Amino acid sequence: MKKLIWLLFFIVLTQVGCAVVRVTKFGPLPSLPKASNIDVYTSHESVKKPYKEIALITIDDQGWGRSESKLLEKLISKAKEIGADGVIILSQDKQLTGIPSSEGGTFISTRRIVRGTAIVYEKSE
Repeated sequence: MKKLIWLLFFIVLTQVGCAVVRVTKFGPLPSLPKASNIDVYTSHESVKKPYKEIALITIDDQGWGRSESKLLEKLISKAKEIGADGVIILSQDKQLTGIPSSEGGTFISTRRIVRGTAIVYEKSE
């Protein structure tokens, strides 16, 4: 019985501990996901081709201690999934969150949030 309880606890913990992915679409998305690598930019100015922004992607670890590199991987993966040719990294934030304890005091958690704009290159005619 104890093994079953621990197994259920582990399953719940792994499901709750995942980063939250939010996609705000700016219009219709490309119909097919990208199978190959996409371009990653750190500013709008570094994109040298004409492009259109298709979505804002936000990855939030909700204080579960995910590394920024893991969150960036998730951001790039989501951009590929929605058919983007590239992604512009907008911000990588850390927020301290205080959670009151039932025994007094406060538990401090570091929450990481990564935001990026998914883009598609405009076709030249």
